[in-house]
Amino acid sequence: MGTKLKQLSIALWQPILLAAYTAVMIFIFSLYKISALDWAVGIGALSSSAFIVITSPKKISAQNKNLILSYIIAILFALLVHIIKVNSNLILHSTNIHMNESWMVFIILFATLVMAKFSIYHPPAAGLSMVLAVDNFNMPTVFIICFGVLLLALINRLLHDYLKDLF
Repeated sequence: MGTKLKQLSIALWQPILLAAYTAVMIFIFSLYKISALDWAVGIGALSSSAFIVITSPKKISAQNKNLILSYIIAILFALLVHIIKVNSNLILHSTNIHMNESWMVFIILFATLVMAKFSIYHPPAAGLSMVLAVDNFNMPTVFIICFGVLLLALINRLLHDYLKDLF
């Protein structure tokens, strides 16, 4: 019975770390006035990334290289689409829902192609890029996401030897 309790306590600290990270990011997001969509998707993407890094640290998608570079690619594609939308004529204006859907397909296609070309694999970043581009590209949101990714990479670096694959 003692061994099972010890195994349970060892396995519990990783979900607690995941919850603590999510709580910190929710607090940081709540300090800034950003759209509900940016808030929800930012927290969702970072929590999904934290789930991968903290509960499956030996997976390829949990490597810091993949984590950081995938978010950089996602943010750059979102910025590119945002710049195109801002500088384009009224035909491409973002109020046209079909154009927003087209931008989403464009971002997923090209972000995935770039990630595949360079063997960078971290799925939560791709979804984030769609929302950043379709919703107004909000710099406070981008800075918070960058901070969250760097914090997660630091956690991964410091605790990598202690993290175990739970799934």
